[in-house]
Amino acid sequence: MTHISQGVSQGTVRLDVLVYKEGTTYIAHCLQTNIVAQGETRDTAFDEIMRLTECHLAFAIENDNMDHFFCPAPTEDWRMLLEA
Repeated sequence: MTHISQGVSQGTVRLDVLVYKEGTTYIAHCLQTNIVAQGETRDTAFDEIMRLTECHLAFAIENDNMDHFFCPAPTEDWRMLLEA
């Protein structure tokens, strides 16, 4: 399991992403937005979660709907972060 913290250049937004393997698939989970992506490799899963999160943010900004950008993951997923 990998924990990645990503910042945004114009202001700081901390996004915690857990990347872990389930069977033969890598899962990437952004805990602040509860967005989940998958890929055949760790890098593919991470690239996909970044793409999805960027799209989600762009949609929220374009629609003046930042109230719905942050939707935290369930407690058990945050617990995985503490164990990482």
